[in-house]
Amino acid sequence: MRFLTEEDALHVRRHFKSRDVDAPRKARMTYETGPHSYRRLAGPIVEEFGNFDEAMLWIENAVFGDSYHEGEIENPLWRDYYHWRGLHGDDRRVMEAPGCVVDGKEGKLLAEAITYAIMLACDAHLMVRPGRTLLKISHADHIDIISGVNARKIIARLQKLGCKVAP
Repeated sequence: MRFLTEEDALHVRRHFKSRDVDAPRKARMTYETGPHSYRRLAGPIVEEFGNFDEAMLWIENAVFGDSYHEGEIENPLWRDYYHWRGLHGDDRRVMEAPGCVVDGKEGKLLAEAITYAIMLACDAHLMVRPGRTLLKISHADHIDIISGVNARKIIARLQKLGCKVAP
């Protein structure tokens, strides 16, 4: 796993075939707010990717900020997130390094990164290759499935977990 600055994330993004985050979505999946929901979604999403070579989670926006105030991290969820990042070799703020890249052997770490993005009310893009998978995670309790050869499987799996397809 490695964390990337926005400039580096833009460069890495070129390696993914699906990267048009403004493309029409295949489905919008809504879910109930709460820690239980967050934790139960990320693992199954990653499982539906199957074997992948590389994935990038790019936090586009931390809607409520990253909880830094005068050098202190006030929110315990953000403290946990920054501790997790530190365990994986990065001590920068999410605004300084919003991208996270994992290889295919790091699915568990990808699931953890997705869980944090959802828990912290971030807007994020998730790109996976091969497979042309592109998801948009929203702070507004939904995930947009933009593209991917496994999009139908992801949608079906999320429905089994209680997510609803929104118009």
